[in-house]
Amino acid sequence: MESQNGDIFDAISHEIRRKIIQLLAEKPKTFSELQKDLGLDSPALAFHIRKLNGLISKNDQGYYELTPLGVKALNMIRQIHNEAPTQANSNEEDEEEKGAFLLTPGLSSLFKSIQSIAELPSKLDEIFAKGFGWHKMFEVYNGPLSVKPDLTVSINGGKVIIYQGDPHAVIKCVDEDGFHTKDIGNELRIEIDGCYAVIHYPSLNSLKGEVNGGAITLRNSIANISIEIDGGAFRADVENVINSKIQINGGVANSKLRYAGEGTLYAEVDGGTINLDLEISSNIGIIFNKNVNGGLVKGGKNMVKEKNVIANIEVDGGIVSVNTRVY
Repeated sequence: MESQNGDIFDAISHEIRRKIIQLLAEKPKTFSELQKDLGLDSPALAFHIRKLNGLISKNDQGYYELTPLGVKALNMIRQIHNEAPTQANSNEEDEEEKGAFLLTPGLSSLFKSIQSIAELPSKLDEIFAKGFGWHKMFEVYNGPLSVKPDLTVSINGGKVIIYQGDPHAVIKCVDEDGFHTKDIGNELRIEIDGCYAVIHYPSLNSLKGEVNGGAITLRNSIANISIEIDGGAFRADVENVINSKIQINGGVANSKLRYAGEGTLYAEVDGGTINLDLEISSNIGIIFNKNVNGGLVKGGKNMVKEKNVIANIEVDGGIVSVNTRVY
């Protein structure tokens, strides 16, 4: 299911690919018909069709049409817009697969414009809860965690909230095998697969989050943060940051980061949205380096001082919005 979700996220991370899916839902179309409907030249359309591999296919008459996986993507688009779903013409899609597909709360972000970003958090939770089925979950763990300076959390369909406090976790999963922990030197690794987790943990030297279809929320003191989102959502309210790295490939990140001194920020978005609320002390400046290739960066004005936070922003089909405040 992981590879299928990855295909869907990549496809719907771009407005043109979403439009292709919607056009083919109306009826199968030829390459030239799609060109005419979309107003694209041949190389551009060919690029997007390659990105839709697995979601569309060409039939014997030379017409492009949706595959069962493409119908899943279409249904998620329609769900966001409160439209009736379409049934796939396949016996392969059973109830278990439908539930797994809907484990992905980050999908809603891909269909919102920058004007409606504020509505995303509640929408993400709504879709997650609806598709996941809270009533199917049961508690698999409720107890202490080992304390390490470094924490890695991997999420494959699920939601994790990390608060600051004494080390403790409450984990509810659909499958009793959906939660694992492992101690490796100075690092505690937590793996979540189809679970809802509330974790309390002391302040951290580093946290690495890997999200493939799910959501992670941080409210803690963390010096070094590295977050990779492939179809999902990230929310953060973090203090004492030194270095932060946020990479989004189909999803949304809303991050409030408070820097106590000089440090670094790296934000990369390829189909999605990153909202950065940066707080820096009055004796620290900030320098932005922006590389935009399809998309935009809003805000991000340089304030150069003797000591600075160096912020590198890469945008390849998405939006990064930056608000900087001095405290």
